[in-house]
Amino acid sequence: MCSVHEGSAQKKTPRPQSRRQPLFLSVARNSRRPRSCWQIALPAIVAMGTSLSGYAVSAAGVEYAAPVSTRLNTTGRPIDMDVPIEDGGRELGDIPIRINADDSIMVSRTALIQTIATSLDAAARNRLAAIGGDAPFVPIAAFASAGFDIRFDRALQELTFTVTADQRASSDISLSGNHQSPASSVLAPPAKLSGYVNLFASIDHEWGMHASGEDFDSATSGRLEFDSAVRAGNFVFENAGVLAGDVDVNVCPTVALCAYTHSPGFKRQMSRMVYDMPEDRIRMEVGDVEPLGTSFQSTPDLLGVSIEKSSRKLSPGNTFAPTGGGSFVINRPSDVEIRINGIVQRRIQLQPGTYNVRDLPLVTGANDVDIVIIDDTGRQRHVSFKSFFDTNLLAAGKSEWGLTAGLPSYLRDEARDYLPDLYMASGFYRYGLQDNLVGELDLQADASVVMAGAGVLTDFASGLIGIRGAASTGDAGSGIAVGLDWSTTNFHGFMQGGGESIRLAAEYRSPDFHTAGNIDTALTGIIYPQWNYWLNLDAIYSAPIGYRTTASLSGRYQFVNDEEFGSTMFASGDRYGVDVTLSRPLTAALSGSLTLGVSNESYLSRLDPREPTGSEFRVGFRLFGNPDERTNISAGFDTLNEQSDVSAYRTSGNGIGRWDTSVNVQQNEFDDRASVNGMIGYYGNRAQVRLIHNSGFDGVSITDFHLQPGQQRTSLQIGTSIAFADGHVAIGAPITGDAFAIVYPHASIADKTVTVGGGDNVRAVADGWGPAVVTNLPAYAPSTIPVDADDLPTGYSLGAAAFDTFAPFKGGYALEVGSAYSVSAYGTLQFTDGEPVALLTGTAHPIDHPDKSVTIFTNAAGRFGAEGLAPGRWILEMATDGAPTRFALNIPSNAQGLFKAGTLHPVEAP
Repeated sequence: MCSVHEGSAQKKTPRPQSRRQPLFLSVARNSRRPRSCWQIALPAIVAMGTSLSGYAVSAAGVEYAAPVSTRLNTTGRPIDMDVPIEDGGRELGDIPIRINADDSIMVSRTALIQTIATSLDAAARNRLAAIGGDAPFVPIAAFASAGFDIRFDRALQELTFTVTADQRASSDISLSGNHQSPASSVLAPPAKLSGYVNLFASIDHEWGMHASGEDFDSATSGRLEFDSAVRAGNFVFENAGVLAGDVDVNVCPTVALCAYTHSPGFKRQMSRMVYDMPEDRIRMEVGDVEPLGTSFQSTPDLLGVSIEKSSRKLSPGNTFAPTGGGSFVINRPSDVEIRINGIVQRRIQLQPGTYNVRDLPLVTGANDVDIVIIDDTGRQRHVSFKSFFDTNLLAAGKSEWGLTAGLPSYLRDEARDYLPDLYMASGFYRYGLQDNLVGELDLQADASVVMAGAGVLTDFASGLIGIRGAASTGDAGSGIAVGLDWSTTNFHGFMQGGGESIRLAAEYRSPDFHTAGNIDTALTGIIYPQWNYWLNLDAIYSAPIGYRTTASLSGRYQFVNDEEFGSTMFASGDRYGVDVTLSRPLTAALSGSLTLGVSNESYLSRLDPREPTGSEFRVGFRLFGNPDERTNISAGFDTLNEQSDVSAYRTSGNGIGRWDTSVNVQQNEFDDRASVNGMIGYYGNRAQVRLIHNSGFDGVSITDFHLQPGQQRTSLQIGTSIAFADGHVAIGAPITGDAFAIVYPHASIADKTVTVGGGDNVRAVADGWGPAVVTNLPAYAPSTIPVDADDLPTGYSLGAAAFDTFAPFKGGYALEVGSAYSVSAYGTLQFTDGEPVALLTGTAHPIDHPDKSVTIFTNAAGRFGAEGLAPGRWILEMATDGAPTRFALNIPSNAQGLFKAGTLHPVEAP
């Protein structure tokens, strides 16, 4: 509102004086909220007086009937008005001031304290509060006497507040951006009821042929996979399963024995209910749960109950590991540059004060932090320190824990199965005792064994040290296990350039030590060779050695536990190896590595491993290529397991309309076999299509090549999703994120195409086939969904061009683009006598919804423009002196886009 509050009683005038202000009086800055009439008029009067005074000097001999005044207040009465206050160029808000008849300035004591208190430390706040006693307005000079630099800029009509370093409260500078939900007024609310189902239908064909004495019959069948999630309030219900055909699409892994028999039919894979408390980072699950674990604990899937506190799942954008930091003081306005390991992370302009650097984006290991401060005189200084980081650490006072109980489960031939006689329970607790010290306790038990453990993880200047231990007792006896790890990265040791890393690990398990919840791998039908040890030693050191080359030296020795053997799938004998690996870029698009070593581990690559026969020299190489930013190629060979492989991947496009293709070739010299797998996929607005082929070959040997085809399988798969949110239903591509959104147009633009995303990265499109589905929103992390619409009516107000989200787990959104409030109106406002309503601000609101308003402005001719209006009768209230002047604007029901209102005159208050 444009108003004047005088120190004495005001006299209302029937016609506001401000309506005749010429155009040059509009000097208020557009970036700030509308100022009062005096704020607009006073600097203009000063400017006009100064200009005319100058002209009088240059035009000698010219006399005026009355001298031109340069005073702010020529009314003879005190004037109250609101002006902005700035701290080093940062606007803090508006506060009332009083301009006395003698032009002296007084400031509202209460408003000043409330506005600038957060910028001051406790001592300065107390000193400020003592100024002026209980007087509502205090002379500006009184603040200067108390040591506060507060000045009034007559030309700009604003207060400037300069805080010294010893007055300013210390401030935190966070570099990681790790924050919870943004307090945004435009944050879209998630739907109360939402859900989706992903469907993947395929036709699978197995080609009939004869090779190596094996017969493969031709077969064709269909297949339908699904996974779904429904969120009702704060509860999420998840399910997954498959309707399998006669063809088994799963390929038996290399160096594994697949002993199950495939059978067609419906197979349930997972069902559970999830309830999150994100503010406490706690998740509760009932059904097929996936528990967390620590130290020596096993973590099989369970049919039961799980409750866990996990920042990784419920606060993925936050770092609860200690991220280091430091403090620095600046005494003059300065440009500050924060560098970590030589890389600039942030440039910022700061006013005098004490600053704490927090949440540094550190890499694992030692980090060099350098803060460069350049003040306004050009003087430069550095504040430097080292900080260590590891994701396994927890900041002091932070914790994570998990409790689970139920029946262990596993998948056999894609169907979920359970062990009803092996009830088990598990729990652990990790706590940050200090920023560099974490303690943990754990307990786990089933019907046969009980295991308890403890451990500590600490950060010393020399690296990260972890010590853990556990003891078990049960039907198979009692035993203990102890582990010790030491690692440090990015340190300066033997090499002058730094960037070195080293890791040492040792683990001991007594013969009768056992963990709970162990599942016999024979039950799953996919059996890998097994090997048990009582002592495992491991070490690796790497460092840059010049010529863009990095060298690493690794060694390992594992002592076998022979008492655990009883199957041909178990390996026997100690195993060991020592390797040296050199890696470096070869060209701009190609890098490679070469490994030389001695090892006895090659026997582990066979399905019937036995005791190793002796050491052998090992040679391996690998090449990595990136011919362009969309293509990756890899190739390698290693004599350790007599295996070579080549793989390539390429993608074309972004968002919908994207293509990708991949090829993987693997050859095993020890059994003269090879496999070739290829895939090509297209990802569209409503579905994705993939063509997949798997081939097996026998007789593929470098020394004796006699190629014979083995199993050949081809699959054509189409994937889509059906999603709903608060009554809106849409079909889109499969939902891959932890949340989704349905985007649809308002009825006023129902025939228009709405695009989500832009440029060459269109994420979804709402068109004649229905709303768009945004498939990849993150959970518990901020995200923005940009939108646009084609061929809008001229003047149509689309509103916000993006939606901000902070989605809950598996949450859905129903987002409407456009609205009934999409009309843009323009016209002219005149007083009753025909004079323009010039250079004023005001509001417009529907006659029946005064709480929904938009801001309008007029120029010197009284012309106005307003966006975000809807058909109906609107009241325009212009901020004239005294009471506001009202106008009526009638927008017809068929109005779309731009509406010409013509000339409007004042009306009586409705």
